[in-house]
Amino acid sequence: MGANNINLNYFLIILQLVIITYFFYIAFYKIRDIESKRLKIKETQEEFYNFMEISREIIDEYSSVFDLLIKDLEAKIEKAEVLAINFRDIEDKFTFYQQRIKLYEDSQLENKGDYDSKLKKKDYKRVAELAEEGLGITEIAKQLNIGKGEVSLFLNLNRRDKNNNLY
Repeated sequence: MGANNINLNYFLIILQLVIITYFFYIAFYKIRDIESKRLKIKETQEEFYNFMEISREIIDEYSSVFDLLIKDLEAKIEKAEVLAINFRDIEDKFTFYQQRIKLYEDSQLENKGDYDSKLKKKDYKRVAELAEEGLGITEIAKQLNIGKGEVSLFLNLNRRDKNNNLY
């Protein structure tokens, strides 16, 4: 039995060594696997931080561009508002002056009849004077810048008035 006991002890020691070696082998591969995963996580984390930094730079650039665009748009809106106000003022002035012109034209039309009759009386007196001086119808018309027919008509009317006053 002594030899059996020794063989059994050797067997158990060898079995323990195999089990311990197996555990070391598993632990070594697990640690190596964990280390490779940790390195991948670290690389991914660095890539993510780089991506975040690039993203921040891009966002800052776009932000400054958008700020410039906003300022430009605000300036254009302000200019458009000023132009709209100026346009309204011009429209108001235009309406005002149209009304003034209309009033002026209306008053001119009313006064034109008076002016024309005064002008015609003056022209007709001058026609009579020039006729008495011995000028012909054509010469009188040219001097007074009126038509020959008008000069002739006036002279005929003037003769008739003189003839009627004689009787």
